Parts: sequence; structure tokens; C-alpha cells
Amino acid sequence: MLAEVMASITFLAIGLGGLVPLLVGSIRGVDQARRTTAAATLAVDELETIRNTAYAAVASGTDSVTQADSGTQYTRTWTVAAGPATGTKAVTIDVQWTSHGSHTVTVQTIVAQ
Repeated sequence: MLAEVMASITFLAIGLGGLVPLLVGSIRGVDQARRTTAAATLAVDELETIRNTAYAAVASGTDSVTQADSGTQYTRTWTVAAGPATGTKAVTIDVQWTSHGSHTVTVQTIVAQ
């Protein structure tokens, strides 16, 4: 009976040990999703700021934002170019961060007079 219990515990340990990489991958995936969501939110925040700026004052720029809970530093860069029609400007906002590699979220819009 002792041998059967030991064999069962061994099989259980092997099975649970196989779940560890799955757990680690899931945690990294959730962390990456959280950072991507934060970057998208920062891009949309800057987009709203640009939309609320007078048309003549809309210009390219850059800034850095550090997320309070994780300490992740995001770099926002917005580029303003001539739009597809007269009286419009094309705005591209890139939010970049480094965590397990370099990542970028991009948002584009057109601002009219």
C-alpha cells in the first residue's frame, strides 16, 4: 500500500510540475496585456488632448509617463503632418515601452479645422 501511495504522489508531482510553465506563461500574458492596455489608454489620453487643442497649435511632440503601480516608463511621441484634405492634419501617436522586449502601440487620427 505504501508503494501505491508513493507512486500516486510521484505521478501527481509530475503532473503538477508540467503545469508550472503554463502558469508562468499565463502570468506573463496577463502582464503584457495590462501594459498594452495602459499604453493604449495613454495614447487615447494624448489624442483627446490634441483634439481639444486649437487647430493652429496642434504640433508634434514627445513626453514620458511612468505608471505608478508597475513603474513601467512609457514614451509617447506624436507626429503631426499634413492631412489628406485641405484644412486637416494627420496625427500619429506612438506609445513605446520596454518589458521583455520593445513594444509599441500606435493610434492615428485626422484633425480638422
